[in-house]
Amino acid sequence: MATSNVYQRQTAAGLVPNALGVLPDPVTPAEIDGRVRILYASIDFEDADAVGVAPEVAILPKGARLLSAQFNVINGLNAGTASLGIAGDVAKYIAATAVTSAGFQGSIVASEVGVKLTEDTTLLMTTATGDPVAADQIDVMVEWVLD
Repeated sequence: MATSNVYQRQTAAGLVPNALGVLPDPVTPAEIDGRVRILYASIDFEDADAVGVAPEVAILPKGARLLSAQFNVINGLNAGTASLGIAGDVAKYIAATAVTSAGFQGSIVASEVGVKLTEDTTLLMTTATGDPVAADQIDVMVEWVLD
């Protein structure tokens, strides 16, 4: 029968203390009761912005874990898509998704949920196939926790 213990990870072999009596692989405070933080960034486009513009959204610190991410389209790009990622992997967190109609669009890539950042990380929102104009606005919302 599966068991759960909030304060210690469960393993198939059971929990065996080391020579000092310390149990292995303790659960970090963020995994029990870490403070969830909300990143909210509003990207306002200009007429001079072209397809492929990649505005910086925010810098998350080393050790952060992303829990969720999505776009809230206020005024979308004409026949356009946007993705959320980093330099070298523009769709790391949100794959290219249509951002042509108002409302919530896209969600975090499942394989990136809870992955600890190994360095300070600059998030970029990259546009494609839609030439932004001055009236276009997309808000980015990211929930994250720091160990």
